[in-house]
Amino acid sequence: FFRSWLEVSTVTIGDKSRFDSSDALPKLFFLDSRYDLRNVRSLRTVVVQSCTLAIVAILESLMTLEVVNDMTRTQGEPNRQVWALGVANVIAGLLGTMGGNALIELSVMNVQAGGQRRASSTLVALGVLAIVAFASPVLNYVPCGTLAGIMLLVVLDTAKWSSQP
Repeated sequence: FFRSWLEVSTVTIGDKSRFDSSDALPKLFFLDSRYDLRNVRSLRTVVVQSCTLAIVAILESLMTLEVVNDMTRTQGEPNRQVWALGVANVIAGLLGTMGGNALIELSVMNVQAGGQRRASSTLVALGVLAIVAFASPVLNYVPCGTLAGIMLLVVLDTAKWSSQP
């Protein structure tokens, strides 16, 4: 609406990849006909990639835990972190979605915004779920420049500028 009114061209998320209500909620991957894991070669590829991504996710999550521990002057439990990460990623995989891990940048932003407990991260995740599940068509109108600006602010806010010579 505003783009045509102002006679400007802004690339939006919808221009790159459209969201609709059919994309909002995940589907169980083993019920999806696009995936055939009876093929041994496919299964081997999935297992190797899964193990590689699991190692990377564990390492990044443990590094994030250390950074957050330093910022909050608390002591997190690495075993609990890895266990929760594994359970969450297995559930995500069964639902046919992409797994995840703790990201240093987002965790630093969360702590700087006042988040001190796991509930703050859980609320963010539930907020993202609500937006994707109930407002996914609105995401089509978000300018890509907005996402780039947010990412730039995260980088600028996360960087430890005092460590630069």
